[in-house]
Amino acid sequence: MKFKLVFALHNHQPVGNFNAIFEEAHVKCYRAFLELIARYPQLKFSLHQSGILWDWQKKPSPGIFPVYGRYG
Repeated sequence: MKFKLVFALHNHQPVGNFNAIFEEAHVKCYRAFLELIARYPQLKFSLHQSGILWDWQKKPSPGIFPVYGRYG
């Protein structure tokens, strides 16, 4: 029997959260996950991030956006 698995990921940080928390979550979770999954281009998934997180990531890690683009 064949089946398909739908894998969706949601990342969020609340407005007003401390910059250090954003940085730690970005390094240990968000970026780490994308770097890992980039090794397996055959895996498909859906990614949703809150606007505050997108905006924050533009400053310290603009290089991450091409990685996101591989899955868009």
